[in-house]
Amino acid sequence: MNTKISIITGTYPPEKCGVGDYTYNLMQTEEAKDWKLYYYTDWSYKTLLKKIKQLKNSEEDILNIQYPSMGYGYSLVPHFLCLYFSLFSRKKFTVTIHEFIRMGRKSKMASMIFLIFAQRLIFTNAFEREAAIQKISFVKKKSSVLKIYSNIKQSPVLPEISNRKYDIGYFGLISPLKGIEDFLSVIKQILVNYPDYRIYLMGQTQPEYEGFYDKILNEAKEIGITLFLNEDQNFVTETLSNTKLCYLPYPDGVSERRGSFLAVVLNYCLIVTTEGVFTTKAHHAFCNFSDKSKAADTIIELLQNKTPEFYKNSQQQQKLFINKEIPKSWEDVAKQYNLLF
Repeated sequence: MNTKISIITGTYPPEKCGVGDYTYNLMQTEEAKDWKLYYYTDWSYKTLLKKIKQLKNSEEDILNIQYPSMGYGYSLVPHFLCLYFSLFSRKKFTVTIHEFIRMGRKSKMASMIFLIFAQRLIFTNAFEREAAIQKISFVKKKSSVLKIYSNIKQSPVLPEISNRKYDIGYFGLISPLKGIEDFLSVIKQILVNYPDYRIYLMGQTQPEYEGFYDKILNEAKEIGITLFLNEDQNFVTETLSNTKLCYLPYPDGVSERRGSFLAVVLNYCLIVTTEGVFTTKAHHAFCNFSDKSKAADTIIELLQNKTPEFYKNSQQQQKLFINKEIPKSWEDVAKQYNLLF
């Protein structure tokens, strides 16, 4: 029998949030058939006692909170739950920390409650775990790394690079701090000499960023970029598998926790991206790193002057990355949860 776990979250589809998507994908697996979803949008302080009572009376002996989540806002209720169940209950309180390094000062201070009191901590990459260990050394003994899988599947048909329909693509949330402005700037440079390139911008829009994406999307249309917005997973998979090259200029560099990057890798596109402190040695085997000033030249070189052998080698390196660095499926991720507890 699988482990019985209550998965606590403040966001869940159709809400658009990476942590919500992560939780959803876990809950759809066969490994999670005995788990229970505890999802609420109201995390005001007046709900604390109600939440304690509900979780206390639940059948599940393991409570796992997914943190941070847009649904929590600035509430400390998740932290108070951790304190209560860690100190006054036989239930095992665990936390999956999706982001620690980039938290603001106040959020990071509040998260010390998780690091100190939670009985088990799960991080989605080694960098985040190491940063937490640097803050509190005994985190090492009670923490693990369970890497994420992509929300987007690998296409069953993967055409050769030269036979793909789209020349350049961007995939990710249409929101600030994703590098979309740099993408548009570089594409403008490329279109001066290569106006026939087929280029798209694909991703999910979020209502809270309407003021941002209205401007971005209008600019993209003006320069001839095709827009694919809020498409389903099958459409995204098919589009990526028919894309020669994806340009992903992440402001903080490519990392293991970038779901959009994993989706691109799974569909064997050429990748031009940025390097950051969270970029691993494994990324260097097939990623082409370039800052904004040189990205146009790098992209043109890859599309115009590379041989079929270069493309095959790049895809072979991606295959090695997939086999070694990425879980096999969401079933695999959920299985690791069950084994851990």
